[in-house]
Amino acid sequence: MFASALSFNQPHSDYSFFSGSYSQEWGAANDFCRLVEREGRTHHLATIDNNNPKTHPLLSLDDGQHDIYPHSKLIEHPQYFLSLHRQRIPMFGTLDASIDLIRTAKRVIVVSGAGISVSAGIPDFRSEGGLYSIVKSEHPTINDPTDLFDLETFKRDPSLFYSFAHRIWDPTVVRKPSFAHRFIKELETRDQLLRGYSQNIDLLEAAAGIGRTIQCHGSFSRCRCIGCGVYHPTDSYITKCVRERSVPYCPSCNNPLKPDIVFFGEDLTAEFDTTIDGDLATADLLIVMGSSLKVDPVASIVRDLPPHVPQILINREVVAAPHEFDLCLLSVMTLWSS
Repeated sequence: MFASALSFNQPHSDYSFFSGSYSQEWGAANDFCRLVEREGRTHHLATIDNNNPKTHPLLSLDDGQHDIYPHSKLIEHPQYFLSLHRQRIPMFGTLDASIDLIRTAKRVIVVSGAGISVSAGIPDFRSEGGLYSIVKSEHPTINDPTDLFDLETFKRDPSLFYSFAHRIWDPTVVRKPSFAHRFIKELETRDQLLRGYSQNIDLLEAAAGIGRTIQCHGSFSRCRCIGCGVYHPTDSYITKCVRERSVPYCPSCNNPLKPDIVFFGEDLTAEFDTTIDGDLATADLLIVMGSSLKVDPVASIVRDLPPHVPQILINREVVAAPHEFDLCLLSVMTLWSS
């Protein structure tokens, strides 16, 4: 947990450099920062008031040479100690260089978000006119539109979610994959796609025929009863409920059915944990498309990848600052229409 919290450049399950002197209960802050520099990251020490350490969330002790901090406190409050971010690699920062990277890479990770589906008629979440702004306009009493995907809110009142579910997945409308989906499929066809990590729940990856992809946040392909826990394929009854904005209920226990998508308060799909460490260790290119990178752990992929691996952002805006991509191709994703 210590290593993943600080997002070093090794896969977060293997931090051999930490198993030596830094596996002790205490570590020297200056030595630790030198270690961080050696691993290819920049660091910025927080200002510590040594005269009154109790005012700071990190316990400060002085051995006459170093400020010493217990690792337990560093785990709890890493943001007060140092910030780490990847720096851009200039040699990969031109369009020609990126085209060469895409042409020659053999193990590409693609992280995709709702932006790649906008041209298919599905709103994204956070942009102006996106799903969250629609929630605010139609339900002004809702303080936080992310409550739409809050597990406890769903358990209290599933009708809120189902009043908007058709905007994300409308079974009456045939959605065609966008150019971005077809681009990912082309990488797979050329055997260049190591893995796609999709944050989308609209099933357009499947419609595009992309097989080597992880639906990190699940999909509407099945539902799960919040009472008895039984899974049900998304059949004509469930699609009818979505279309009519009504709540489907379990035929066994009559509790609400929840789509098999990841709500706030739930873990990601097991597939993510199974593949991510190995993919981070072997990838030779990362492409991020149509994502705000606001939600972990998918957003942490860009930070956990070794910093020497090239990273390309194709998006409507720069995200994840102060993290630096090697090239940012900025445009409205609707230009990537079919």
